[in-house]
Amino acid sequence: MLATFPPFLLKTHSRPLPPSSPTLFPAACVYQTVYERQQCCSVLQCVAVCCSVLQCVAMCCCVLQCVAVCCSVLQCVAVCWSLLQCVAVCCSVLQCVVVCCSVLQCVAVCCSVLQCVAVCCSVMQCVAVCCSVLQCVVVCCSVLQCVAVCCSVLQCVAVQHTASHCNTLRHTATHCNTLQHTATHCNTILCTLPHILTHIEAHGSTLQRTATHCNTQQHASSRCDSNTLQHMHHTASHCNTLQHTATHCSTLQHTATHCITLQHTASLCNTPQHTGTHCSTLR
Repeated sequence: MLATFPPFLLKTHSRPLPPSSPTLFPAACVYQTVYERQQCCSVLQCVAVCCSVLQCVAMCCCVLQCVAVCCSVLQCVAVCWSLLQCVAVCCSVLQCVVVCCSVLQCVAVCCSVLQCVAVCCSVMQCVAVCCSVLQCVVVCCSVLQCVAVCCSVLQCVAVQHTASHCNTLRHTATHCNTLQHTATHCNTILCTLPHILTHIEAHGSTLQRTATHCNTQQHASSRCDSNTLQHMHHTASHCNTLQHTATHCSTLQHTATHCITLQHTASLCNTPQHTGTHCSTLR
């Protein structure tokens, strides 16, 4: 089906072309009939359609080129996106590594702190052991001080008791010395006493008669003269002496009995004297 052109196109194409311009069609088509012109127009229309098709093809090629460019751009974007994803993954991994490193550093710090705490605990245990030992030493020292105080008290009591006992022993020793001296004197008296007793027994009756006569003479002295009175007075004095001697002799007998007891006591006093000497050496 032929395309219908407007009349101005037909008029334009119906005019003859200048001889200098080249023609796209054969020269016979220019001076043909209307029917031929219509055919030429249809051919031209076909050519125009072909040109438009070619233009469309060209446009399609441009579009395809643009599409290809876009595809390449999209491929580049996809590549970049994949790279960005890889970078993001790497960044997340690095962040995880950083977090792990920080955690490990915290763990290392905690381990060092625990080690310090363990060292401090061991030191505190040693200090506790030393404190317990010192407490035991303090208790022992207090016990020893108490023992020392008790020993000093006991020593003081023992010394006082010993001093008192030594004073008693010294007093006993002094008394024993006196008793020994008395015993010595008693021994002397005992040695003299038998002779005195013999003399008393020999002259006792005479002394008694003389004492009786002296009493008679003293009774009768009021009737005697002066010479007789002097003789009688001398005799009376002698009689008094004899009476005193007799009394002394009875005292000596009692003293002799007491001297025997003193000798026995003096024999027992040797041990306190020895003890008193030892006590004075100790003091």
